[in-house]
Amino acid sequence: MARQSRTARRTGAVIDLTARDEALLRALGRFRVARTSQLAALFFAEVRRDTAAERLRRLYDAGLLDVRSSERSEENLYSLGPKGREWLKERGIAIGAMPRGGLKHHLGIVEAWVGLAGAAHASQSFSLELFRPDWEIREHPEGRDARLVPDALVQLGLGDGGLGDLRFALEVDRGTERPPELRKKVQLYEALRTSPGGIYGWRKLGLVVAIDRAGKRRQEALEEILQQEWGSWRLFWNEGQPASGLLEDLDRLPSRGPLAARGGMPR
Repeated sequence: MARQSRTARRTGAVIDLTARDEALLRALGRFRVARTSQLAALFFAEVRRDTAAERLRRLYDAGLLDVRSSERSEENLYSLGPKGREWLKERGIAIGAMPRGGLKHHLGIVEAWVGLAGAAHASQSFSLELFRPDWEIREHPEGRDARLVPDALVQLGLGDGGLGDLRFALEVDRGTERPPELRKKVQLYEALRTSPGGIYGWRKLGLVVAIDRAGKRRQEALEEILQQEWGSWRLFWNEGQPASGLLEDLDRLPSRGPLAARGGMPR
């Protein structure tokens, strides 16, 4: 029997959308593009892998999703298909452009987004109130500072009810920027944070650096730069580790206590 192509739609496919399907379409409209594993982690965490794959295939055959694939061993990359874009437009949801340039960094931000959303959903202490990725920030020039666009701005709601929200800028490090370039970027972060307007209106925020399985020397170099140039709290997050570990680290921050009123940890 011939193997079915991953990119050839089966004709005549009709599908009744479930609440999960609708949530997936809305999320993918914001992600723009995502790996199979990212969609599976967020929407099919409690079902079998082949069940998730079959549902994604049906959404693709119905024209609600588009798919890209290269090598057979690599994951599919999903984006909205023509009927998926039409479905969102009918509900008044704006559809942004696909990311330009390489996808590795973009998918790293999506990976962090998915990890935080899943961990916050399972947490008793945190809820994910805001995740504004760089491509959405860039699409709103009236509120954008051309000098600095974070990879994401994140706000977590705290379940204990006494300390308000926890905000941070997220930077996904892929090891491509040299230390001098990183130092200048962190210096700009600090200059904006301590300015009257803050970073997009935020002055009480930390900085989380998501590292793509970086070596020890890379992390040490980043830590030295942050220690010297950044005046608020900071955390490193290895994207190979569950996001629940990051939430545990956040829960232990001094900024969860009285220091929160002063905007974070002193230098």
